[in-house]
Amino acid sequence: MNGVERKDTVETFELSLVRGDILYRLQRRIGLIPPDGPGIGRRAIPGQVGSLVDLMPTLLELAGGEPPAHAHGQSLAPVLRGERDRLEQAHAFFETAGGAGVRSPTHTYYLAWAGQERCLEDQTRYFYDDARDPYQLRNLAGTGEQRDASARLDSALREWDRATPWMETGV
Repeated sequence: MNGVERKDTVETFELSLVRGDILYRLQRRIGLIPPDGPGIGRRAIPGQVGSLVDLMPTLLELAGGEPPAHAHGQSLAPVLRGERDRLEQAHAFFETAGGAGVRSPTHTYYLAWAGQERCLEDQTRYFYDDARDPYQLRNLAGTGEQRDASARLDSALREWDRATPWMETGV
């Protein structure tokens, strides 16, 4: 089950690695146990993907703070408090040294970085239908199959890339 739940249920955590032409998806289920407190009840969010980067904005909001504008992830607090039934976005983004991707409850979509620039390539590197192919044995990139799903994920990933600030490195 993909989703975020309270107490003895799970949050999906994914680590994606790219080696050569293979996207390795390592997945673990980690229990999300927010502190007991006023208004926090047991909640399940089926059909959505949560990520470890959602913990920081969630804990800050539960403690009465606000996550910084550059923070990745989304707060789960409104769902935990029963204020909403769904998260704002049903998917999670991930980055590797070679590119970035998005995982929805049904698909995984990945684009490589173009050259040395932090800019996404135009051509899809990996596109999997996780509902039909959970072991990601058949890469749909370039096949023309499921164009609508591919286009939605491509748009979401590019929008996330445009909106996500990058830390500047320097001495």
